[in-house]
This record gives sequence, structure tokens and C-alpha cells, in this order.
Amino acid sequence: DPASEAVVRFTETHLERVEYYEYLQWQASRQLERAGAQCEALGMAVGLYLDLAVSVDRAGSDAWSEQHLFVHGASVGAPPDEFNPNGQGWGLPPLRPDRLRQDGYRFFIETLRANMRGAGALRIDHVMGLMRLFWIPPGKTPHDGAYVHYALEEMLAVVAIESQRARCMVIGEDLGTVADEMRGALARFEVLSYRLVYFERHADGQFKAPSEYPRNALVAISTHDLATLAGWWSGHDLRLRLSLGLFPDQALFEKQLFDRAQERIRLLLAVQREGLLSADAVAHATGAQTLSSEVIAAIHAFVARTPSQVMMVQLEDAMGMTEQANMPGTTDSHPNWRRKLSLDLRELAGDEQTLELCRTLAAIRPHPVLRTLPRRSVETVIPRATYRLQFHKDFDFDDAIAILPYLARLGVSHVYCSPIQRARPGSMHGYDVVAHDQINPELGGAEGFERFCAALRDNGLGQLLDLVPNHMGVLGADNAWWLDVLENGPASPYAQHFDIDWQPLNVELRGKVLLPVLGDHYGDVLERGELTVAFDAGKGSLRVDYHEHHFPLAPETYTRVLERALPRLSDPDVVASLASISTSFGHLPARYETEAESVAERARDKEVIKGRLARLVARQLDVAQAIAAAVADFNGASERDALHALLDAQAYRLAYWRVAADEINYRRFFDINELAALRIEREEVFEATHAMALDFAASGAVDGLRIDHP
Repeated sequence: DPASEAVVRFTETHLERVEYYEYLQWQASRQLERAGAQCEALGMAVGLYLDLAVSVDRAGSDAWSEQHLFVHGASVGAPPDEFNPNGQGWGLPPLRPDRLRQDGYRFFIETLRANMRGAGALRIDHVMGLMRLFWIPPGKTPHDGAYVHYALEEMLAVVAIESQRARCMVIGEDLGTVADEMRGALARFEVLSYRLVYFERHADGQFKAPSEYPRNALVAISTHDLATLAGWWSGHDLRLRLSLGLFPDQALFEKQLFDRAQERIRLLLAVQREGLLSADAVAHATGAQTLSSEVIAAIHAFVARTPSQVMMVQLEDAMGMTEQANMPGTTDSHPNWRRKLSLDLRELAGDEQTLELCRTLAAIRPHPVLRTLPRRSVETVIPRATYRLQFHKDFDFDDAIAILPYLARLGVSHVYCSPIQRARPGSMHGYDVVAHDQINPELGGAEGFERFCAALRDNGLGQLLDLVPNHMGVLGADNAWWLDVLENGPASPYAQHFDIDWQPLNVELRGKVLLPVLGDHYGDVLERGELTVAFDAGKGSLRVDYHEHHFPLAPETYTRVLERALPRLSDPDVVASLASISTSFGHLPARYETEAESVAERARDKEVIKGRLARLVARQLDVAQAIAAAVADFNGASERDALHALLDAQAYRLAYWRVAADEINYRRFFDINELAALRIEREEVFEATHAMALDFAASGAVDGLRIDHP
């Protein structure tokens, strides 16, 4: 028991010896941090790259001091597979998921912090262990093991937080059997995948082309647990595993040896298809038992051409060594982690084969400009004194720049800015945002904001930004999300972004959103001809206008207008073209079809068909004239019933603003009709409304956010 009296007495009695080991740990930590600092000083893009093991040595200090967290009788490993038919037992004790959670993941957090300190990247070995680990009972083999699950989302959240705090890239070793749920979670948390050439193949066994590799990944030829390139080529790893008794039978060994011969040829052909080896070089290499330096360089160049963010080169592969660093499934029968390189460091620095490979890779993957980048502080910046800037069309970024020197002389540390996202034109406050991913052009746009940020830095000032994520300005003609909802109703990709009751008690409003925009009763407004159909020839789109408001027509209702245009055309080919377009609008998925596939199909196809209509109108003046005449029909005094029927078929209902309050079925900001509430609890809405501000914070342009009505 680490907390027992006996341990306390031992510490007191052997204090100097205990402190000696503490001193060694301190020195090791200092040396590791100095190595990381040297990488940074040399301008390395990533720097020190460390590896986090799946567990700890059962005889180590962690297993002793945190013994309540481990299952000491069991061992973690991997089930039998093609590469390891007997499975793997790693001899390491598994962590208990229930006690990890009860302890608030303290031990996991401390482990990440210790390993990320001074590192630019951390590889999490067997990242599937964040979701499930293969436990082997005491005294049993991997054939008797079973999976035990962990809280994946919670553990990945811890990894993400610590990665941000330490500014440390995370790579998840996701080789072998990996669940789809795990791959999705890694992608969502932007943990880089781990891709090896050996495994990147199609179902028919052909090696994937470099262009088929994912961007969010680390790519390499091999890893320490697998054959080196030379060992793989010669089949040395297969013969070694046979001699160590790691094959269940001779037949499987012979099958894998035969398969390896085919794989060698397939790899050479894949490299040749990239133009990296000639046909003669491929023919010569096919019959060779060892790889030439030319082929080694070509295979590395093949890997370097992938779009993956990071490429790793193993020195054993570059130097043509056959022995691998570690043989999974062995302990004393193989000299794991004890081999030396065939060249020492001084010889390696002058080795022409290695230098030539470096030049080849540098030409394909140029190193960023070598310069020392100061590590950003993760300390909280506390504003000393703030001054609020209220931006609008008459006071933009350049106007603010002019007063920054004065504010700095006053002792202001931070300017507190009103919302800068694109708002309704002419907005004097900026809280009626219509596009969360754009900087308001009336304030100077993105270029003006960059000038403003540069001026803040020049004057030693910071910035606090007012963020309005919980509502948007609507009912005009400038909010793309809202207009899409009006056009497509529940089938809009943004239908769930706004808090709309699509199934209200009033059956006439089912599948519709009520718009309190009219200055009089609907019937009176309709009768006076204030609601008019309009056609945008450039976009091939139809809408209804009411003063400054534009209400898009549902694309399936375009047929009502186009059918009136068809009789006005005389050319049969033109008639057929317009009729085809009209029919296509009518065959779109209905707006009550809200499955993801139908929503995506509708969103895609409606724009394609509008494009066809716009191109036809641009080519055929008579089509433009026919549609204009059809639109004029709907706007005529004798066609009020037809216009009403057209409006009634839309995903919205126009209403008099004075009497519509009780029937409004979208949540508003307080009782302001022009501000519609957003469902910020939905992940995609949160991301869309916060992304730009968080990017500013990550880049250092913004020191803090003021969240409006959180």
C-alpha cells in the first residue's frame, strides 16, 4: 500500500536513495524538454515526436502507486489475426474503466501531460484502447480473451483538451481491427490516422495510389512492430516468426510467403505507375532478394507523394536493414528494443545513400521556412482596462484604427468590439447577424479586419469580441439559411438550425413557418397587388416580392409558372427543353421527405435545374419573354386566385404582423419578429456559429469572447 506506514518508514530510512531516483527522473525530464526545445530552435515543423504506450509495466511505479486503477492479474493484447495468428499478449495490466471515470481521469490526464511536455506530436499506441481493450485472463492465451469497453467520447475529449493546452499534435495508431465508430470519432476530434503502405490496398490486393491516401493522417512504410522494408521484401519477418513458433501451422506460413511474392510485384508496379521506376528497374528488382538504393528511394518517394499531413521515415528502412525493432508476441525469445543501427550517428550524417534519400524527400515535401517560432502562451490573458468600440457603416475598422494610439496612451489594454459578423445592411448595432462565417463588408470585410488586428498589435492592444450565436436576423432578403428554409421547408439542410415548430396545433401551419411581415391583412395586401412574382433570369429562380422582402418559391412549384410560359413558345425544340426543365422541378424529392439522402438530393438537384433554366433563358430570348409574360399573368388583377394558390403551396404563410403574434411558430429573440432563435445545442449549429470566432482566438487575433445571451 503506497500510503501505508511501512512505506512512510521506508522513505524516511532510505531518503537519500529515494531522492537519488527522483533526481534521475528530474534529469531525464530536463533532457527530454531540452531535446524538444532544440527541435523548436532548429525550426522543425513538428519537433519531438513521442510514443504513448497502451499501458504500463506491471512492475513499474505507476502500477504500484495507482494499483487501484489496474487489473493486475489480466493482460492486454490483441486477438488472433492474419499477421499474428496466435494473437498478441503484451504482458501489461489494463486500466479499469469504471475507476478511471470515478477518479475524473486524473491518471490519464497526468499521463498525457507528462508525455506532451516538450513534444510537438504524440502517437497514442493502439488508439482503439480509448474505446475498448482486449483483456486476456490470468494464465490464459489470446484465444481466451475478450474486449472490455471504455468511455470513448470522454477519453477523446480529455485528449483534445490536453492537445490544445500543450499545442501538441496527436496521432492515433489505428492499424489492424478498428471499429467504424472509432474511425468516425478520431476524424471528428481531428486525431491523425496512422497509414502504412503495407496495409493501404484495395480489395483486389492492389496498392493504393498516393492520391488515395487521406490528408488527416501520418503515413509511413512500416513501423517498429512490423517488418522493415528490406525484411518485408526478403520475407525475413515470415521466416523469423516461423522459427519463433508464431505461426499455428506450416500451411499458413507457406500461404503468406506466396502472397508476399505477389505483394512485392504489386508494390513495384504501383511505384512504376507513379513514374518513379522504369520498366527495366522493375524487372531487375522483381528477381532480386535485396533492394537497391534506387528502389528504396523510389518507394519512399511514392509515400512522400501522398497528401497526408505527416510522413515518417524509419532509419532501418532508409538504410536497408532487415531486422525489426520489436516482434509482437515475444518477450525473451527475440531481442526487442535492443538492436543498434548499422551506422552510428556520425557515419549516418555523411552516408551518401541517406543524404540522397533526404534530398529526394525534401524536393517532394519541402520543409517550411526554417525559423524559430515562439510557442504561444497558454496562460489566461486578463484585460486590465477595456474600451468598447461600436462598429457600424459610419464607424468601420479604419475609423477605429485612427483612435488606437490614443486608447493605448490612456492605458487601455483591450478594445471590446461589437459584433463584426455580417449583419443586416445598415445595422447600427450588429446583433442582427445574417452570416456567421463572414466579416461585415460594411465594416471593411476580412481585409479591413486584418488591418485592424495588425494595428492593435502595433499599439500593444488586445481584443475582446462580442459573439451572437443564439439568434439571427431574418425576414429580409439577406440570410441564406433562412431563405433556404423558406424555399424548402422541413427538407432544408437548415430546417433544424432554427427553432421552428413544424407541427403546430393549427393544421394549416403544418410543415410551414408563419411570417409576420405584412402591413395589413393578407387578403387586402393580395387584392391590392402588393405581392408580386419575380423571375431572376441570371439564377433561374422565382420568388415573391413584398417591399424589401424576397420570398423564394419552392422549386417544385415553378411548374405552375413555366406551364403558362410553354404555350407562348413556337419552336418545338425550345418547348421540349423548357418542358423537360419544368418536369424536372416537379420530380424533386418533396419537402416532407426529411431523410438525409432526400434532403441532399433536393438541395443538389434544384440548383442544377435552376442552372439549366438560366442557361436556356440566356440562349433563347423567346423563353425569357414567355416566362416574363407568365409572371405578368400571376401579377395581373384577374389572377389573384392563382397567385393565392401559388403562395398556399409554399413552406411559409404570410401574415399581418399585428395579429400574427399568437400563431408565430418559430422561437424569437424576446418578441422581436426579425430575430429568429437558433438551436445552439445542435453540434452542427454550434460549429457554424462559433467557428470563425474560435479561429480568431486560436490564431491570437482575439484574446477573449463575450457571448451574447448564452
